Amino acid sequence: MKICIAVVTYNNPADLIDRLTNSLVNAARHSELELNDLCLTYINNGEDITINHDELTTIKLQSLGNIGYTKACNLIWRHAFVDNNFDAVITANPDGMFFYDTLDELVKFHKEHPSALIEASQFPE
Repeated sequence: MKICIAVVTYNNPADLIDRLTNSLVNAARHSELELNDLCLTYINNGEDITINHDELTTIKLQSLGNIGYTKACNLIWRHAFVDNNFDAVITANPDGMFFYDTLDELVKFHKEHPSALIEASQFPE
């Protein structure tokens, strides 16, 4: 299953971006997915930054300035579904993080409800 992790940045501190990417890699290691099944695709709405991680594929879309969160997400979703045939997109906040079982739980729910739009709790119980 090819999954695009969509991130819209806006002047986010590097330590929070690192926390996000490290937590994503950790969640992938604890899942049935392979790291090459994931691609973090991002667009900068603020200052130009580059997101890199040695174990994670990242794609930086061309910034169009501060176009707003929703329009930036739409560009990433178009890139994922129309241009690259990803199976799913997980939209993540740049200051968020993935718990170790997040990916498996989302994939499991997606397989049970393939046409559903899934919203995950910010702080799972």
